[in-house]
Amino acid sequence: MAPIRRLVEALLRFGLRRTFRQVCWVGDWPPSLPDGPVIAYANHHHFYDGHLAWLLFPRRLDRPSTIWMADWERAPFFAAVGAQPFPDDDPARRAATLRRTARRFRAHPRTVLVYYPEGTLHAP
Repeated sequence: MAPIRRLVEALLRFGLRRTFRQVCWVGDWPPSLPDGPVIAYANHHHFYDGHLAWLLFPRRLDRPSTIWMADWERAPFFAAVGAQPFPDDDPARRAATLRRTARRFRAHPRTVLVYYPEGTLHAP
């Protein structure tokens, strides 16, 4: 999976560099986060929200992350950087993702779960 992960990470970096001139953090740096698992629960304003979460948590804050994706079937290659399926219409698959996430939290207590609860994009 390492070559696929490197490819997906390169595509994420390319997309961010191509789209944004600069990405800035406003506020205290680094942000204070608990030592244990964190759930980043946010609105989904743009396609690049997940890219920015990948840049922030594992790359800048050195915290492993996972993201639940309702539309995972369209982009399963994001599994290489921690994405997991969380489809609205498949309770068994959602339950499996919950169990997998709980195991990640136990194995890597500093993990950040990124979750966009509505699963759809909204204008800011």
